[in-house]
Amino acid sequence: MWEVVAVYKSTGQAFKLLQQSYHWLTEQQVKAALGYYSLYREEIDALIAENEQWTPERIKQKYPFLTAGKP
Repeated sequence: MWEVVAVYKSTGQAFKLLQQSYHWLTEQQVKAALGYYSLYREEIDALIAENEQWTPERIKQKYPFLTAGKP
């Protein structure tokens, strides 16, 4: 769910672009995700911020067995 909101924010809150990005969801499902966000904004923003901290370097450091090549 936070992924839908992250895309929505990254598109400048363009609903049509969001629908295109999640074409397999109905309009009602997309609106439900945004409605949930309006009620739990802090929780969703925290999840988005946590996800954005996962850089390739951090993944390699924390999980070296997931990266190709030398650690």
